Amino acid sequence: MEIIQFFVDLLRDPRSFIAEWINTLGPIWVYVPLFGIIFVETGLVITPFLPGDSLLFTAGIFAADGGGLNLAVLLILLSLAAILGNTSNYWIGRKLGQSIIDSGRVKALTPQRLQRTQTFFDKYGLLAVVLTRFFPIIRTFAPFIAGLGGMHFARFSIFNVVGGVLWVCLFTLLGYFFGGIPLVQDNFELVIVAIVVISFLPTLFGIVGARLRSKKAGEKSTDAANATGNTDTMSATSAIDTADMPVTTNTADTTGALPEPDTPYAPEVPGTTDAPDTLGTSDSLVTSSPLNTPNTFDTPDKEADR
Repeated sequence: MEIIQFFVDLLRDPRSFIAEWINTLGPIWVYVPLFGIIFVETGLVITPFLPGDSLLFTAGIFAADGGGLNLAVLLILLSLAAILGNTSNYWIGRKLGQSIIDSGRVKALTPQRLQRTQTFFDKYGLLAVVLTRFFPIIRTFAPFIAGLGGMHFARFSIFNVVGGVLWVCLFTLLGYFFGGIPLVQDNFELVIVAIVVISFLPTLFGIVGARLRSKKAGEKSTDAANATGNTDTMSATSAIDTADMPVTTNTADTTGALPEPDTPYAPEVPGTTDAPDTLGTSDSLVTSSPLNTPNTFDTPDKEADR
């Protein structure tokens, strides 16, 4: 609990801590806690909350005339701390990364943070090693993800050195040149808060942008799924309608003419010229029957009478 309170106080007012270290440790050993905090913030994946940006700015103030720190020594030692810290974190991720994630013991390694860092690497590649230096929390996870993903160490080291030197020099020189302004001295705590807020803005914008893109992607997936479902429903309905339609057996003949309607068969009767198209009444059958036609053959009785 005391260590947490220590880091909270350090984040809120790093000026008091550096002044105390100068008085108690002297002008040489005072660099030890500064080196250690910068190294741990970037070198251990479990300490992303340490105040790197504000500590560098405050150290730059004490590097001004009569502050008790030497600017050249400060830039060299703290750049070295940042470079070695990232290198340490890289090898932790490469050798133990998957085991640490699977154990679930490091609460700071949330899936969301890991995914945001991985997305950043996917977008910017090796340049992300430099850019993440200026993003609090993400800069702690970046070398860990680089090692976990098997990034080539030589290429990682080049961008690691560039990013470490740029980060330390930028914030330290800001404090060196602007920390002595009376407005900054009179409102130092507000300045530290502003540094922390400004440092978190890129990370905040990245989180919001990632969520908006994720939401749009989800909406597109939903629309595509609905469109696919509607298409399947229409296809099923069409198949049902086709199955319910009556089957037509009559087809056109080989000449292309439509088939004539079927008519009852009426045999041609001898002695008639025209056969009726349809069977008529019983009277018609009687008159057209060969039984009722005149007999042309005489019987033997009539032959004798003659």
